[in-house]
Amino acid sequence: MNKERQYGGFSVYVSSTLVVFFIVVWAFLPKIILQGQAIAEVYEILPQRYWLIAIQCLVLMTMLFTYVGMLSYNIDMLTVPLDDMRTITDTQGRIVEYKNFSELDWYITNETSGVADLPINEVSRVLYLQE
Repeated sequence: MNKERQYGGFSVYVSSTLVVFFIVVWAFLPKIILQGQAIAEVYEILPQRYWLIAIQCLVLMTMLFTYVGMLSYNIDMLTVPLDDMRTITDTQGRIVEYKNFSELDWYITNETSGVADLPINEVSRVLYLQE
């Protein structure tokens, strides 16, 4: 692995950990403790604590709505109905072509050298139709 990528990944890890630590300290330490210290000037530059909590809640709820929205979109729009032929076969299937039912019966009862899909209507006829 590339050494520069390792150093870059480590520096991103350390910097993100320091930022999270700073945010947690900033959110929970009262202003009285920070008065009279060098951090007090930096504390005045930072926005109010309300916005820290509000932005984090906004990001969390956006993620939640995105997950729920993608799930409902996939279920409602992208899932085919149960009576559609795409639930049984797809475009990559190789369906057996036959001229009469005796050829199809040969495919059903004998072993073939390749992989082939039998039409679902004919499989249902052989399995379930009483002759």
